[in-house]
Amino acid sequence: NQPEGGILEGGPFEFQVGDGEADMIEEGAITLSDNAGANSQWMVTDEQGTILGLPPMPSVVDFDDAGAGTCLIWHLSYDGEISGLEMGNNAADLSGCFSLSNAIEVIRLENAPKDIEPNEPLELRVFPNPASQFITIDLEQVVEENIEITIYDIAGHAYFKTSLVDENVLDISSLPAGQYFAKILVNNRPFITRISKF
Repeated sequence: NQPEGGILEGGPFEFQVGDGEADMIEEGAITLSDNAGANSQWMVTDEQGTILGLPPMPSVVDFDDAGAGTCLIWHLSYDGEISGLEMGNNAADLSGCFSLSNAIEVIRLENAPKDIEPNEPLELRVFPNPASQFITIDLEQVVEENIEITIYDIAGHAYFKTSLVDENVLDISSLPAGQYFAKILVNNRPFITRISKF
């Protein structure tokens, strides 16, 4: 069997937390496609991969009491038994026949001004993908001198963080072959995409 975690689209989401008002992702705001497997589970982790919740769907999670920080929403598909799928464990320690989707980022802010309008989605393209040595970050309609990139493995562990100055080319030759996520910050606006290293 070969489960597929699928592809998540939507977000990233940003909430002002700690004000007593529910901060929940609207139902349907995250879409899942191309998943396969006998069992299906949503998972919320912190940026280090610690499992914070295992909700039946993302729209039931209230982030208001979570405090400031960032968390990641994943979809997990698996066949047979899987161990380690419990709150407080790390997603890197899951064992069994499973596959994780890409992650959707949820940013939790305290005391954020209420009159800030949400940013338009960034038009970004990462290529080639898969790649063996270099990837290029193509920013359509965005002109920035400094772009910050963090590379995570599928469990949410950060491999390295760097800034691209003037030239949007990143050397990934030091990464082991596998699946990764690139979190790209442009003027503090996040964009997360999945990359494959061979």
